[in-house]
This record gives sequence, structure tokens and C-alpha cells, in this order.
Amino acid sequence: MEAKALVVRRINGADRRARMLRLTPRGAKLRERLRPKAHQVQARLLAVLTPTEREILLELLARVIEANENYARPGAARRKPAKPSSRPTKEGGENHA
Repeated sequence: MEAKALVVRRINGADRRARMLRLTPRGAKLRERLRPKAHQVQARLLAVLTPTEREILLELLARVIEANENYARPGAARRKPAKPSSRPTKEGGENHA
């Protein structure tokens, strides 16, 4: 998308490891052009559900997203936390850090 000038990538001021994507005017124009088609596809996919079921589905999806927000942060979940070492220390005992 960047090569097609639809988005620009910038360094996140709050976390320099992360990159922020922004739509270019060309990307925004494409988005607006495709939006009605996307809404049609969404309506077709959800047509098997009643209006109440659609509302429940969207509420459940929102809960899943909110419950997993910490994984959306830059760098989150990339490394597993370090396990405490059970190797013997220099004194010959176990290290229970």
C-alpha cells in the first residue's frame, strides 16, 4: 500500500520502535470509493442473522477486542517473559529470583 502511495509510514512519537500508518489523499479517495461495496458485502454476510443477533455479535466482538487491547501495543506479546533461573548460584545454592 505504501508503494502505491495509499499510506505513509511514520515513526510513532510515543514509541519510536512502532510505526504509524496514515492514509494519503489518494488512499482516502480509494477508501471512500470502496466503502459502499464494503457495506454491501457486510450486509450480505450478516443477512443470515436477525437484527438482534447482529447486535449481539458486534457486542461480543467488541468485548474480545477490548479484552485483548494489550496485544495491540507496539512490541506486545513478541517476547515471552523471562523465566526465573533455577541454576545454582556461585555459593552452591539455588537461585530463586
